[in-house]
Amino acid sequence: MIKTPAQKYILKKKSLHRKAKALWQELVVKSNPNCEGMGINCTGRTQVGHHFIFVSASNHLRYDILNGIGLCAKCHFALHNTGKSGIVYLHIIQGRNEAWKKYIDDNKQVSVSTTLAWYREKIKQLEE
Repeated sequence: MIKTPAQKYILKKKSLHRKAKALWQELVVKSNPNCEGMGINCTGRTQVGHHFIFVSASNHLRYDILNGIGLCAKCHFALHNTGKSGIVYLHIIQGRNEAWKKYIDDNKQVSVSTTLAWYREKIKQLEE
């Protein structure tokens, strides 16, 4: 089946997104080896990278390591499924410094256009 230029663009964009997401996950887990959630039944070891500011709320912070939270599987589950996300986020905020809080606040409303060039630049930054 022959693909249109638009279809090829979308496929390339999805491929770049998957690569950037995998790199981001790997870096968040490496840079935050201890779970930051400290929730009930926390295992203490980071297994997954989670976005502090949700991807749907900020493309600008989507692949920003400073927006990454290291969580164990149990705290990640609690954050998404138990209604106890406030407790997890409180532990995270208390464990971070004022400079981090200011950075997140200053950057969460920044709007970006997620072009192929933007994805390539993010991948380059994550690979460095």
